[in-house]
Amino acid sequence: MANVEIAGLTKTYGTFRAVTDFGLSVRDGEFLIFLGPSGCGKTTTLRMLAGFIEPDGGQVTLGGRDITHAPPHRRNIGLVFQNYALFPHLSIFENVAFGLRRRKQPEAEIRKRVTDALELVELGHLGDRLPKQLSGGQQQRVAIARAIAIRPDILLLDEPLSNLDARLRLQVRDELRNLQKTLGITTIMVTHDQEEAMSVGDRLVLMRAGMIEQVGTAQELYYQPANRFVADFIGRTNFLSGAAIGNMFRSAGGCRCAADGIWVRPPRS
Repeated sequence: MANVEIAGLTKTYGTFRAVTDFGLSVRDGEFLIFLGPSGCGKTTTLRMLAGFIEPDGGQVTLGGRDITHAPPHRRNIGLVFQNYALFPHLSIFENVAFGLRRRKQPEAEIRKRVTDALELVELGHLGDRLPKQLSGGQQQRVAIARAIAIRPDILLLDEPLSNLDARLRLQVRDELRNLQKTLGITTIMVTHDQEEAMSVGDRLVLMRAGMIEQVGTAQELYYQPANRFVADFIGRTNFLSGAAIGNMFRSAGGCRCAADGIWVRPPRS
């Protein structure tokens, strides 16, 4: 487990800037959410942290170690994909053991870590089954077990709940949050679901067009949005044009109402 420092991270495809000057500090043990509409750069940023996409500029350090250009297998990062990415021909036990075998861990250590990881996600009794014999929620928990079995410094989750039905999504979401608290592992999750983000994240990073719009707790983004985009994306919001005059708000149509205790900011976008 470790803190993550991101400075000036940038990625360009031709004339399109997918991520622009992304800078952020992720605290040790924090559950951080990358949130935003489709195409905002959140998955590109996550994949640069994982080492699957080479940044055009900037720096990433993990626990004080520069990993900006390190290959994925040198970063000690656990990654859970949206589509689970389990090996269909391997048993659940061997799926979870895969990363450990690649690291040439002793067989006794592999068995202990796999057993511990499967017990954490409450699947210890299903180690002999194949992925096709499990439900979608169980497969996602296997993917999480595989990611944590290597004892990563940081856990990256790329929309891990999006393929689950609504009821199962709530269940796995709560299990994921409880597991993260139990392990105390630094975690970054990508999602476009506001409710999901606000339910599990310690802090949210709301992105638009490859840039950060606001970073803060769910309460901060909801009650103190930095701009109109944040207010519109996070909450169910009515926008009124007008002006704040002392403790009063006067709408463009001439209506007045008391604004004492209400946070007011002129829209910037």
